[in-house]
Amino acid sequence: MTPQPLSRRTFLGVSGAALLAQPSERLLIDTHLEVWTLDTAFPFRHPERANLKVPMAAPIENQVEQMRDFNLKYAVLINPRYFGWDNSYISLQPAQVPNLFVAHGLINPLDPNVADKLRYWVKEHGFQGMRFSPIYHPKATWLNSKEHYPLWREAEKLGAVFNYYILPHQMPCSKTWPGVFQA
Repeated sequence: MTPQPLSRRTFLGVSGAALLAQPSERLLIDTHLEVWTLDTAFPFRHPERANLKVPMAAPIENQVEQMRDFNLKYAVLINPRYFGWDNSYISLQPAQVPNLFVAHGLINPLDPNVADKLRYWVKEHGFQGMRFSPIYHPKATWLNSKEHYPLWREAEKLGAVFNYYILPHQMPCSKTWPGVFQA
């Protein structure tokens, strides 16, 4: 019997229950765990640093051991920028240790097919969401552009979660996204 991947609903439900537990019983979750390999089958394609060399790998096996050492129950795997917009390596990792990880990949927010890319990684590979890094593009305005409304609608349909590496001035406000922040 193939183990079922951990759903976002289960992950959040267990996390919420952990808040009610006694401190010694609390559920600990790493919400940003990056893993990578130096295997040339997964070449580095860093979007901002094309010649980046990384001296060592950070395989999932090392992370599992550290999670046990620190009593971490679950982790959100985040695709490092080393691989650029290719989430292939990270997509293979949750199956290595079932029911321990969920995956967040990277997609290029400037790709005209960004909503399709989101759908692909969520539907085809079981990703729970994506990470965006506007901090690398301080003058970028794509977060609140009308061209990106399809991305946000698709994310809502899929139940995808985003995490951001962002500067305070890059945060959209309700004046630039009418209707988005209404209850």
